[in-house]
Amino acid sequence: MNIQGNRQHSCKLKFKEQSILDRNPRQVHGFVEDVYGEKVATVFGKWDDSMYYVNGDGNGKPKDCSPSSNASLLWKRTNPPPNLTRYNLTSFAITLNELTEGLQEKLPPTDSRLRPDQRHLENGEYEKANAEKQRLERRQRMVWLTPLVPD
Repeated sequence: MNIQGNRQHSCKLKFKEQSILDRNPRQVHGFVEDVYGEKVATVFGKWDDSMYYVNGDGNGKPKDCSPSSNASLLWKRTNPPPNLTRYNLTSFAITLNELTEGLQEKLPPTDSRLRPDQRHLENGEYEKANAEKQRLERRQRMVWLTPLVPD
């Protein structure tokens, strides 16, 4: 995977193929390069757990991709919440769709947080959410099936 940054840096990542006998699966390893192609950092870890970096070309990076004392944490997976939600969302993900006080007045009318079916779903009113979604779909179908009248 090649990731272009801010024109000053880019990152090349390689996802290690997993074999049946692999004792350390889901590994990722790569380099951050500057505009001259010089390796300025090494990135490594597991795509489903955590990623680390070491400044430079990776000298001192452990062979098993475990963090060493000179490695810095880039990202670490958070554990699922203790009380799983219907869609196993994290607490952060759940808050992304909330309508907090004063927010509704600032949102455009097309914002998905204002959809009636979405509101019913978030309030646990699954039957109402399904009925509203079906109503909207019928309405959309009617618009598409209505022949255009020439002016």
